[in-house]
Amino acid sequence: KYYAMDRFRTFLLKEKADAKLIDKTFQDLFFKTPYWTYIWSFTPDGNSMAMQNYGDVAIRIKATDIYTDLQNRNNEFRRGQENIIPLTPPLLLPIKVCYSNNIHNEYLNYLADMFSSYFHKGNQKGMQDVVDYLKFYSMVFKNPVLKEEKEIRFIINRPLFMNKPPFDTKFHDKYKLIGSITPEILTSITVNHKTDSWYQGKQINTISDTMRDLKYVLEDEGFFKTRVGETQLLY
Repeated sequence: KYYAMDRFRTFLLKEKADAKLIDKTFQDLFFKTPYWTYIWSFTPDGNSMAMQNYGDVAIRIKATDIYTDLQNRNNEFRRGQENIIPLTPPLLLPIKVCYSNNIHNEYLNYLADMFSSYFHKGNQKGMQDVVDYLKFYSMVFKNPVLKEEKEIRFIINRPLFMNKPPFDTKFHDKYKLIGSITPEILTSITVNHKTDSWYQGKQINTISDTMRDLKYVLEDEGFFKTRVGETQLLY
C-alpha cells in the first residue's frame, strides 16, 4: 500500500541536514487528506497467477460498463467542490500500474529533491504539491516483483467534506464502495485450483463441483449468458 511512499522516504532521508525533521514534515502532510481513496483492481491476463491468489474464482467483466457505472455513482460527490480548497482529485481514474524500477527511482528521487528544496525555503504550497503528486504515484507504482500481475486499476476518490459518508457499506470492519455486477457486465467466471479441498486425506470438493454449483446459482439469478470455465493454469 505504501510502496511508493517508502521509496520516496528512502530518497528523502539521504538528506544529511534536518533529515528527520524533513521526513516528519512530509509524513504530517501525507497522512492529512480531505478524501478517502478506493481501488478496484483488474488484470487483462486471463491466465495470471494473481487470479489464484485472492480466492477460488475469478470473474471476467466488461470494464467499460463498470467504469460508466462507477462514474454515475460518484457524480453527486462532484457537487459543491468548485469553491472548496483543497479540491478532491478526479473522482474516478483508470490507470495502468507501472512496475519499472528505473521509472520509480527517476520520479521519486526527483520529488524527494523537490520536497527537500521547498522545505528549506519554507514553501508550504510547494511541499503540498509534492505530496499530492506522490499520492497519485502511490496508486500507479507497484513493487517490480509483482509485475506478473499486469494490474489495471480504477481509482475512486471520495471527499470527506460532504454531508454524505464517503463509503457505501461496511464489511468486516472495512469501508467499501458498491459496484453493480449485472448479467450484461459479468461475461464469465473462471474456477481455479483453490476450490479443491481435502479432509482427512479424501477430496471433498473439486473444480467440477464448484462449476456445477456456480451454474445453478447463475441460472437462479438470471445470469443466463455468463460462462463458467476451468482455469488453464496447471496449479
